Amino acid sequence: MNFFYSNKKIEEKDIFKISSAIARASLNIEKQFLIIKDSNLLETTKWILASFYSSLVAVVIPNDLPEIYEQQLINQLPKNSFLFSKEISLDLAAQNFKTESKNINEIWALIFSSGSSGIPRATALSGLALRESALAHKNHLPLKNNIWLLSLPLFHISGFSIISRAFFLNSSVCIPKSLRTQDLADEIRSNECISASLVPYNLSQLRTNYSNIKQNLDCILVGGASLSKTYANELVNENWPIYRTYGATETCSQIATEKAPLGGMIPLNHMKIKIQPDHEICISSPSLSRGYFQSGKFVPLTLDQSFFSIGDLGEIKNNELLVHGRKSDLIISGGLNIYPSEIESIAKDFDPVEEAVAIGLEDSTWGQVLALAVKFKPNSQSNLVELRDFFTQKIDKRKIPKKWYQLEEILKTSSGKIRRIPTKHLLKNKLPNLE
Repeated sequence: MNFFYSNKKIEEKDIFKISSAIARASLNIEKQFLIIKDSNLLETTKWILASFYSSLVAVVIPNDLPEIYEQQLINQLPKNSFLFSKEISLDLAAQNFKTESKNINEIWALIFSSGSSGIPRATALSGLALRESALAHKNHLPLKNNIWLLSLPLFHISGFSIISRAFFLNSSVCIPKSLRTQDLADEIRSNECISASLVPYNLSQLRTNYSNIKQNLDCILVGGASLSKTYANELVNENWPIYRTYGATETCSQIATEKAPLGGMIPLNHMKIKIQPDHEICISSPSLSRGYFQSGKFVPLTLDQSFFSIGDLGEIKNNELLVHGRKSDLIISGGLNIYPSEIESIAKDFDPVEEAVAIGLEDSTWGQVLALAVKFKPNSQSNLVELRDFFTQKIDKRKIPKKWYQLEEILKTSSGKIRRIPTKHLLKNKLPNLE
């Protein structure tokens, strides 16, 4: 594996020094987890790699969380079971300490789920699961080069898996100064053939401000939130090498990914997918999580004949996985099933709309009514009436939103996923701009 920062390779001795210090700090004390605050991409990467050569399980959390929220995350772990990386002095490192990677069947990492539907859960991932995900990724994507940009937060599986893939595949990772758009663009510009994982917002910023970097990109994995068909077509026509992907923390990231731009998301070869009668997606795979730590206790995954319900709705057509959205987000209005992703995709096909979220609001007559909140692009002169007229040309009239809202910002997680529960509370207490 090769990790580069400012075009300088990170020396393995630096990683082994940290793993030695971890071992010395945890000697003769019963600790299981190493909590690493993601404050600096370079240092966090070193600590994650070092944890792979130690007995402790890596738990990466954001550095800038409010104290109350940080404590909510830590409370998911057993009491007195963890060390903070900031408490470990590198002076504890022993020069003659021999490092060996830990047992592949043990838990290597706890990754908190995105929290788009509530408090994040600490998902337990074994070394075996991380390795199987890495191998399937390698066999699926037609890459010219195997150099990746560390382009997403390390406390999310999307960012963490960039590190674990490099570890198991002996590939290369370039670490930018930060995750700011300019720093990502600078790192891409300094490499002739590099790949990146991005959420739609990051991609939009790069497209708007640094369009000349696309010639340096081998592959862009786009996940975290859906791209509208219109936007995806525009990107491909502009020669952005996008590959849409769908994954979950519980599967160590990717479940299905396009093999060619706009080619349809195909399940990776280590995935077995079963669609239930209600269209719920169920997964069986060697990359599945062991379970969760919740309120200090370990809770195994609930499996049905080795299949795990991922919580999303979808279908398979011609070997392509079509994802409709979260089962809990499904809107049922007067007996009609409405997928938020369908409504949001149409809204974003209306060019003046920058972001959109469809929510079901309780209603005594219909059970739920469809509400749509949008954020218009800066300096846009369009309005909700024009957007409603656009909908009448695009969709069954029964699926046209009943309540329309214009917001300055759409609430999202740090990985770009819509925060639907807080958004629903917001809309319930706000008069619609249009009915």
